[in-house]
Amino acid sequence: MVKLLAWSLLAAVASPAAFGACAGDYSLPGEYKWSEAVITGLVTDAHLIEDKDDPEVFAGILYSVRLDHVYKGNLPSVAKIYSENNSGRFPMELGKRYVLFLHKSGPNLSAYDCGNSGPVDEKAAVIKFLKSS
Repeated sequence: MVKLLAWSLLAAVASPAAFGACAGDYSLPGEYKWSEAVITGLVTDAHLIEDKDDPEVFAGILYSVRLDHVYKGNLPSVAKIYSENNSGRFPMELGKRYVLFLHKSGPNLSAYDCGNSGPVDEKAAVIKFLKSS
């Protein structure tokens, strides 16, 4: 329980609005088309990843997401999703379900904070679109 509260607090503190420009097509059809994978799932774990150049700074968070449904792509039943510690980070809370439009970011899969990804309970229209696709 303490771990869950700590990660929830970290997600709340580490979720400023993106300062970078969101370029590209973030319409539902557009983001769906260029996403590597589109899923819904439950965040079951999160690990801080240290910056290799400065161990006092974290480079990002690697989340484990247990898949509920795969709308696009081929992923294992528990996907690893990386959120880099920058202005475009996509923080998630342990124990919460998300719809995620995933793209490749180096060797990792990540979600953009400017797109249609977010908590399932806030994305009814997105889920409706995905079910009809």
